[in-house]
Amino acid sequence: MISKTALVTGASRGIGRGIAIELARTGARVAINYAGNAEAAAEALSLVKAAGGDGFIVQGDVAVAADRERLVAETMEKFGRIDLLVNNAGVAPKVRADLLDCGEESFDRLYEINLKGPFFLTQLVAKQMLKQAPNSEGFRGQIVNITSISAYTASINRGEYCMVKAGLAMMTKLFADRLANDGINVADHHRRARHHADPALGQAGGHRPRRAGDRRRPVPVFDRGVLRCGWRVSSASALISATERSQRSGDDSRSRP
Repeated sequence: MISKTALVTGASRGIGRGIAIELARTGARVAINYAGNAEAAAEALSLVKAAGGDGFIVQGDVAVAADRERLVAETMEKFGRIDLLVNNAGVAPKVRADLLDCGEESFDRLYEINLKGPFFLTQLVAKQMLKQAPNSEGFRGQIVNITSISAYTASINRGEYCMVKAGLAMMTKLFADRLANDGINVADHHRRARHHADPALGQAGGHRPRRAGDRRRPVPVFDRGVLRCGWRVSSASALISATERSQRSGDDSRSRP
């Protein structure tokens, strides 16, 4: 990914920061998005530069339409293109309530941040990628969604979280199918998986792509990567580098983990 550009949401700390640093080690330029912790974002940018990359920080709440538009506009202003979008920003319920006691406020908060925001940000970025010149193999960009085992594992004390993560899994499938013939890879990565992996992908998962003129449906392959808060950085690196290397477009859900 030498000289490529990336927009990583929720990149000021945790998994997002680790992904930004790993991208920097490949020489990428990274737009480090944060919602409220400017100090953590500045620290993340320092670490990105120390790792050999470059970038800038951009404040924005993915749940807010105007902020999403500004994230894309500022990234384009700085970099001129977006080669990779990582939808990492997300929140958990403030209180783990029984399914029968889950309130609308918590449900709406998780839906807005964890599903609606990534959906419409992906829509914006995909439209921008479609305007970009493809590389020598006909690919214009990559979109990676950071999901969770909660996409397919029920937790009755945080049902709203499970539902929006399952929605993100389906969102990955939908954008993968919509954009595969346009040279845009869409894949996901989440905390655990229990199925086999394609050896060519290493830690990464996804679909075999449609090449130019190939109208066959992608063939699913699976993901074994692990991401936790005390996480394996190599998994994030492998996901992104393998997607670049193998040029595959992917999906999420029970069939994959």
